[in-house]
Amino acid sequence: MVNRLQRSVSEGLTYVKHVEETLNASEEYVSSQKAARALWLEVDVYHKWLENKLQNLAHQVNTTKEIVQWFSDTAKNMITEVESKNKKGSDDSSVYMSVSANSMYRITQTLIVSYDANIDQVSQEDLFVKLSSMISHILAACLTNLPRVIAMKCHTSVIEKREESVHVAAKLLGETMQIINSLQDRELPSLNPDELPFIDKWRDCYLHPSP
Repeated sequence: MVNRLQRSVSEGLTYVKHVEETLNASEEYVSSQKAARALWLEVDVYHKWLENKLQNLAHQVNTTKEIVQWFSDTAKNMITEVESKNKKGSDDSSVYMSVSANSMYRITQTLIVSYDANIDQVSQEDLFVKLSSMISHILAACLTNLPRVIAMKCHTSVIEKREESVHVAAKLLGETMQIINSLQDRELPSLNPDELPFIDKWRDCYLHPSP
Protein backbone atom coordinates (compact mmCIF):
# COMPACT_ATOMS: atom_id res chain seq x y z
CA MET A 1 0.00 0.00 0.00
CA VAL A 2 2.80 2.42 0.87
CA ASN A 3 4.67 1.66 -2.35
CA ARG A 4 1.49 2.18 -4.36
CA LEU A 5 0.93 5.55 -2.68
CA GLN A 6 4.52 6.59 -3.42
CA ARG A 7 4.11 5.69 -7.09
CA SER A 8 0.82 7.59 -7.29
CA VAL A 9 2.30 10.70 -5.69
CA SER A 10 5.33 10.58 -8.00
CA GLU A 11 3.06 10.36 -11.04
CA GLY A 12 0.83 13.14 -9.74
CA LEU A 13 3.78 15.43 -9.06
CA THR A 14 4.83 15.12 -12.71
CA TYR A 15 1.66 17.00 -13.66
CA VAL A 16 1.72 19.27 -10.63
CA LYS A 17 5.06 20.56 -11.95
CA HIS A 18 3.36 21.71 -15.16
CA VAL A 19 0.72 23.59 -13.15
CA GLU A 20 3.25 25.24 -10.88
CA GLU A 21 5.67 26.26 -13.62
CA THR A 22 2.85 27.73 -15.71
CA LEU A 23 0.73 29.46 -13.06
CA ASN A 24 3.10 30.08 -10.12
CA ALA A 25 6.25 31.39 -11.77
CA SER A 26 7.17 34.16 -9.31
CA GLU A 27 10.50 33.90 -7.48
CA GLU A 28 8.81 33.16 -4.15
CA TYR A 29 6.93 30.16 -5.53
CA VAL A 30 9.84 28.88 -7.61
CA SER A 31 11.94 28.60 -4.43
CA SER A 32 9.15 26.68 -2.70
CA GLN A 33 8.74 24.40 -5.71
CA LYS A 34 12.45 23.53 -5.71
CA ALA A 35 12.26 22.79 -1.99
CA ALA A 36 9.21 20.57 -2.45
CA ARG A 37 10.90 18.56 -5.22
CA ALA A 38 14.02 18.13 -3.08
CA LEU A 39 11.86 16.98 -0.17
CA TRP A 40 10.05 14.38 -2.26
CA LEU A 41 13.38 13.09 -3.62
CA GLU A 42 14.61 12.68 -0.06
CA VAL A 43 11.46 10.79 0.96
CA ASP A 44 10.95 8.73 -2.19
CA VAL A 45 14.53 7.72 -2.95
CA TYR A 46 16.40 7.96 0.34
CA HIS A 47 13.47 7.23 2.70
CA LYS A 48 14.36 10.22 4.88
CA TRP A 49 12.61 13.34 6.10
CA LEU A 50 14.87 16.27 7.00
CA GLU A 51 17.78 13.83 7.35
CA ASN A 52 15.80 11.57 9.71
CA LYS A 53 15.75 7.98 8.50
CA LEU A 54 12.12 6.88 8.40
CA GLN A 55 13.09 3.25 8.98
CA ASN A 56 14.78 4.19 12.26
CA LEU A 57 11.71 6.16 13.30
CA ALA A 58 9.59 3.04 12.94
CA HIS A 59 11.49 1.54 15.89
CA GLN A 60 11.15 4.67 18.07
CA VAL A 61 7.39 5.29 17.92
CA ASN A 62 4.62 2.74 17.98
CA THR A 63 1.19 4.33 18.32
CA THR A 64 -0.55 6.73 15.95
CA LYS A 65 -0.41 9.46 18.59
CA GLU A 66 3.36 9.00 19.02
CA ILE A 67 3.94 9.10 15.25
CA VAL A 68 1.93 12.28 14.69
CA GLN A 69 3.34 13.97 17.78
CA TRP A 70 6.93 13.15 16.82
CA PHE A 71 6.55 14.71 13.39
CA SER A 72 4.73 17.71 14.87
CA ASP A 73 7.36 18.34 17.55
CA THR A 74 10.27 17.81 15.14
CA ALA A 75 8.72 20.17 12.60
CA LYS A 76 8.04 22.82 15.24
CA ASN A 77 11.63 22.66 16.49
CA MET A 78 12.91 22.94 12.92
CA ILE A 79 10.71 26.00 12.28
CA THR A 80 12.18 27.69 15.36
CA GLU A 81 15.71 26.82 14.24
CA VAL A 82 15.13 28.15 10.71
CA GLU A 83 13.58 31.38 11.98
CA SER A 84 16.63 31.91 14.18
CA LYS A 85 19.01 31.31 11.25
CA ASN A 86 16.99 33.54 8.93
CA LYS A 87 17.74 36.55 11.10
CA LYS A 88 21.24 36.32 9.61
CA GLY A 89 19.91 35.80 6.07
CA SER A 90 18.24 32.90 4.27
CA ASP A 91 19.64 30.51 1.66
CA ASP A 92 18.40 27.51 -0.35
CA SER A 93 18.95 25.21 2.62
CA SER A 94 16.82 27.32 4.96
CA VAL A 95 14.06 27.62 2.34
CA TYR A 96 14.06 23.83 1.96
CA MET A 97 13.87 23.26 5.70
CA SER A 98 11.22 25.94 6.14
CA VAL A 99 8.93 24.50 3.45
CA SER A 100 9.41 20.95 4.75
CA ALA A 101 8.89 21.81 8.41
CA ASN A 102 5.97 24.20 7.95
CA SER A 103 4.12 21.77 5.69
CA MET A 104 4.58 18.90 8.12
CA TYR A 105 3.56 21.00 11.10
CA ARG A 106 0.34 22.11 9.43
CA ILE A 107 -0.51 18.56 8.38
CA THR A 108 0.11 17.09 11.82
CA GLN A 109 -1.85 19.86 13.54
CA THR A 110 -4.75 19.19 11.16
CA LEU A 111 -4.62 15.51 12.12
CA ILE A 112 -4.46 16.25 15.84
CA VAL A 113 -7.44 18.62 15.65
CA SER A 114 -9.49 16.27 13.46
CA TYR A 115 -8.96 13.29 15.76
CA ASP A 116 -9.28 15.42 18.90
CA ALA A 117 -9.13 13.30 22.06
CA ASN A 118 -9.72 10.07 20.12
CA ILE A 119 -6.27 9.89 18.56
CA ASP A 120 -5.27 7.17 21.04
CA GLN A 121 -7.89 4.90 19.48
CA VAL A 122 -6.78 5.53 15.87
CA SER A 123 -4.87 2.67 14.26
CA GLN A 124 -1.89 3.14 11.97
CA GLU A 125 -4.01 1.75 9.13
CA ASP A 126 -6.67 4.43 9.74
CA LEU A 127 -3.95 7.10 9.84
CA PHE A 128 -2.62 5.87 6.49
CA VAL A 129 -6.11 6.06 4.96
CA LYS A 130 -6.56 9.59 6.35
CA LEU A 131 -3.22 10.76 4.97
CA SER A 132 -3.91 9.13 1.60
CA SER A 133 -7.21 10.99 1.43
CA MET A 134 -5.54 14.31 2.30
CA ILE A 135 -2.90 13.77 -0.38
CA SER A 136 -5.46 12.84 -3.05
CA HIS A 137 -7.57 15.92 -2.28
CA ILE A 138 -4.55 18.24 -2.49
CA LEU A 139 -3.41 16.69 -5.78
CA ALA A 140 -6.94 16.89 -7.18
CA ALA A 141 -7.20 20.56 -6.21
CA CYS A 142 -3.98 21.31 -8.07
CA LEU A 143 -4.84 19.23 -11.12
CA THR A 144 -8.18 21.00 -11.65
CA ASN A 145 -5.95 23.68 -13.21
CA LEU A 146 -4.76 21.36 -16.01
CA PRO A 147 -7.22 22.60 -18.68
CA ARG A 148 -6.09 26.18 -18.09
CA VAL A 149 -2.42 25.16 -18.21
CA ILE A 150 -2.91 23.30 -21.50
CA ALA A 151 -4.76 26.26 -23.02
CA MET A 152 -2.01 28.67 -21.94
CA LYS A 153 0.68 26.46 -23.47
CA CYS A 154 -1.24 26.52 -26.76
CA HIS A 155 -1.38 30.32 -26.77
CA THR A 156 2.13 31.28 -25.75
CA SER A 157 3.03 34.70 -27.16
CA VAL A 158 6.66 33.84 -27.91
CA ILE A 159 6.64 32.67 -31.53
CA GLU A 160 9.97 30.82 -31.25
CA LYS A 161 8.60 28.68 -28.41
CA ARG A 162 5.04 28.23 -29.69
CA GLU A 163 5.57 25.01 -31.68
CA GLU A 164 7.35 23.29 -28.82
CA SER A 165 4.80 24.57 -26.31
CA VAL A 166 1.86 23.30 -28.39
CA HIS A 167 3.58 19.92 -28.70
CA VAL A 168 3.98 19.79 -24.89
CA ALA A 169 0.33 20.80 -24.47
CA ALA A 170 -0.86 18.05 -26.84
CA LYS A 171 1.24 15.44 -25.04
CA LEU A 172 0.01 16.67 -21.66
CA LEU A 173 -3.61 16.55 -22.81
CA GLY A 174 -3.19 12.98 -24.05
CA GLU A 175 -1.64 11.87 -20.77
CA THR A 176 -4.12 13.63 -18.50
CA MET A 177 -7.44 13.34 -20.35
CA GLN A 178 -8.65 10.67 -17.93
CA ILE A 179 -7.68 12.85 -14.95
CA ILE A 180 -9.40 15.91 -16.44
CA ASN A 181 -12.59 13.94 -17.17
CA SER A 182 -12.67 12.50 -13.66
CA LEU A 183 -12.36 15.99 -12.15
CA GLN A 184 -14.98 17.65 -14.36
CA ASP A 185 -17.86 16.79 -12.05
CA ARG A 186 -15.95 17.85 -8.95
CA GLU A 187 -17.50 20.85 -7.22
CA LEU A 188 -15.01 23.71 -7.15
CA PRO A 189 -14.83 26.33 -4.41
CA SER A 190 -16.12 29.82 -5.20
CA LEU A 191 -12.73 31.18 -6.27
CA ASN A 192 -11.75 33.14 -9.33
CA PRO A 193 -9.46 31.37 -11.85
CA ASP A 194 -6.36 33.22 -10.64
CA GLU A 195 -6.90 31.86 -7.11
CA LEU A 196 -7.41 28.19 -8.05
CA PRO A 197 -3.68 27.34 -8.27
CA PHE A 198 -3.12 28.28 -4.61
CA ILE A 199 -3.94 25.67 -1.97
CA ASP A 200 -4.17 28.30 0.78
CA LYS A 201 -7.03 29.93 -1.14
CA TRP A 202 -8.86 26.59 -1.24
CA ARG A 203 -8.25 26.11 2.48
CA ASP A 204 -9.51 29.59 3.37
CA CYS A 205 -12.58 29.10 1.21
CA TYR A 206 -13.55 25.86 2.96
CA LEU A 207 -12.79 27.23 6.42
CA HIS A 208 -14.68 30.48 5.78
CA PRO A 209 -17.32 29.74 3.13
CA SER A 210 -19.22 32.63 1.60
CA PRO A 211 -22.77 33.03 2.90
